This record gives sequence, C-alpha cells and structure tokens, in this order.
Amino acid sequence: MFGTQPNTYTINTNFHDVDFKVSTKDCLRVIRNNPKGINLTEIVRTLQPDFDFNLLTKHNFAKAIQPLVVNRQVKAIMSASGKRVQMYKPVKPSKRVIFKQFIKDITA
Repeated sequence: MFGTQPNTYTINTNFHDVDFKVSTKDCLRVIRNNPKGINLTEIVRTLQPDFDFNLLTKHNFAKAIQPLVVNRQVKAIMSASGKRVQMYKPVKPSKRVIFKQFIKDITA
C-alpha cells in the first residue's frame, strides 16, 4: 500500500476566462433563421464562435431556449428514445427567410 507509486494526472492550467451571455432573444433569432431546424451545438457555435466544448457545457443555452419551447415559439423535436432534444424548429419562421426561399423558388 505505501510502496506503490501514486497516480499522476496532468492538469491544464492554461484556462481562459469564461465570459459569455446567453440571451433568449438571440437564441430565438438563430432558430428563426433556420426554418428546417437547428441543433443546440450549432446554436452555440453561431452565438459563441470561440465556445470551448471540451471545458464548458451547453446547459445555459438549453435553459435559455426552454422558455421559448414553453411559450410555443419554438418546437423541440425529440430523439427516437425521447430523452434528448435532437433539433429546434421555429413555429413561425422569420419573414426574411420566407421571402428568401420565395425568391429562390422563383428564380429556379
């Protein structure tokens, strides 16, 4: 017991300060600009391009989107197992996105 080597672990001490603000309005804007749906990882990448997925969780972003789901502004599409949200879709996409798709359909 006393003659064994202790386990050693490398500790990364080069941390950056975590400074980001999660806004429900910004999340809604991103979801509305993607009428086909968008997952939580892509929402985080859009709002915080320098987000470190290895050190931080997306929990705050999920909690910011939850009121939108409750107020039926956003539809949460669940995975097949029904345990996780696979994608967020807007209930009503933005007019700009609808118009952009309309122009694309006309010119095609």
